Amino acid sequence: MMFWILAALITLVSLISVGYPLFIKKQEFVDGKSYDKTVYKDQLDEIDREVERGQIKSGEAELARTEIARRLIALGELESESSPKSSNAAIIAAVCALVLTPVLTGVAYVSLGSPGRPDMPLQARMSADPKTQSIEELIARAEARVQNARDDVRGWLVLAPVYMRLGRAADAVDAYQNIIRLSGSKPEYESALGEALTAVADGMITAEARKRFEAAARADPNDAKAEYFLASALGQEGKHAESASAWETLIDKSPQDAPWLESANQELKRMRQLAGLAAPNQTPAADNSAEPGSPTSEDIAAAATMSNADRNTMIANMVAQLAEKLEEDPSNLKGWLRIIRSYAVLGRKEDAATAWTKAGGVFADDPAAVQQLNALAETMNIEVKTQ
Repeated sequence: MMFWILAALITLVSLISVGYPLFIKKQEFVDGKSYDKTVYKDQLDEIDREVERGQIKSGEAELARTEIARRLIALGELESESSPKSSNAAIIAAVCALVLTPVLTGVAYVSLGSPGRPDMPLQARMSADPKTQSIEELIARAEARVQNARDDVRGWLVLAPVYMRLGRAADAVDAYQNIIRLSGSKPEYESALGEALTAVADGMITAEARKRFEAAARADPNDAKAEYFLASALGQEGKHAESASAWETLIDKSPQDAPWLESANQELKRMRQLAGLAAPNQTPAADNSAEPGSPTSEDIAAAATMSNADRNTMIANMVAQLAEKLEEDPSNLKGWLRIIRSYAVLGRKEDAATAWTKAGGVFADDPAAVQQLNALAETMNIEVKTQ
C-alpha cells in the first residue's frame, strides 16, 4: 500500500510541474499584448498634445498616427489568430498530459510488472539462498560483509578475483591491498595486485605495478604471472633484447600446455625483431627435445610425480648433460643461453657467470650473440662485466 501512495504522490508532483507552465502561458501572452496596446494609445495621446503645443506639424502627426494605428491593427490580428487557438491547444495538451500519463503508466505497470508480488527487504535479500541469487546480488552480499567488517579477509578474497573478471580493476586494487594488509605479502597476492594496477593503467605497467611483480618474483621465482608482466615491462621500456631474454626464460620453464605460451611466443618474436636479433630456427616451447640437455615430454611427466629433492637432482643431471654437449659443440648459442639461465634459476650464480664468460669468448665476433648474452645477464642478475 505504501508503494502506491508514494507512486501517486510522485506522479502528482510531476504532473503539476509539467502542467503549470501550460496553464499560465495564456495569461502571460494576454498581459504582454495589453501592455503594448496601452503604450500605443499613450503615444496617440502624446501626438495630439504635441500638435496642440505646435511642436510637430499636422502632416508629421498624421504619419505618426498612421504608423501607430498600423501597429495596433497588427497587434489585434495577432491576438485574434493566436490567442483562442493557442489557448485551446494548450488546455487540450495539458489535459491529455494530466490524464493520459498516469493512466498509461498504470496500465503498463499492471501488464508488465508484478504489482501482486510482496516486498522483499534488504535483509531478506541478503540472507536468501546464494543458489537462487544473481551475480550482482552475490557481490552485494560480499560487499556488505566487508563494509561491516573491513578486516574480514575472506570477503576480500572472494571479491578481488570477481572484480577482475567484471572489469572493475580499481575495486580489485582496493581488494588486493586489503588482502595483503590482512594476510601479509604473498607472491600470488602481489602478482594479482600488480595485474590489477596494470589494468587500471590500461595495460601500462606502472612503477607500482612493477614493484609488486618484482616482490612476487623474489618470493617465488616460478611465479609465471610475475615473470610474464616483468618481461612485458622491459618491452614497454624499450629494452627489447632484455625483454626477449625474459620471454625465453619464461617459455623454457613453462609447461607445454600453459595458456600464456602462445602470447609469450608472439612477444618473443616481436621483441627479437625490435632488437634486431635473428629469429630462432624454432620456438623453444614448440620442441624442447631438439635442444641438447632439454627435458623430453616423458621427463616433464616424470618430474611432476617426484619429490623436490629428486626433481632438483634430475634438473642438475640435465644441466650436466647440456654442459657436456657444449664442450663438444661450443657454437650452439641457444645451448649457452639455456645453461646460463638454468644455472641462475638453480641459484648457481658463479657457474652462470663462468658459462657466460665462456660463451662471450666463443661469440666475441658476433655482436647479435653478445647482445643476447648481455641481456640475459642483466635479466637474471648475473654479476658479470658485460661486453
